[in-house]
Amino acid sequence: MFTYGYLFGYLKLIKDSHHDEVFIEQNGLVVIENGVWRHTPRELVAIARAELKLGKVTVINWSDYDG
Repeated sequence: MFTYGYLFGYLKLIKDSHHDEVFIEQNGLVVIENGVWRHTPRELVAIARAELKLGKVTVINWSDYDG
């Protein structure tokens, strides 16, 4: 197992290469299985809000900006 990254920069993701899963360290929820995300972006925001106990999370889609 190793650190895969951070969901929204705050929730640590752990990669279990034996089972080919990526899960949130804090609650054990599997978010990627066999290379496929198991949750929609909207669901991931809801999960992050619940885990971080935030009232509002804003997701910025940088591809919408010309730059």
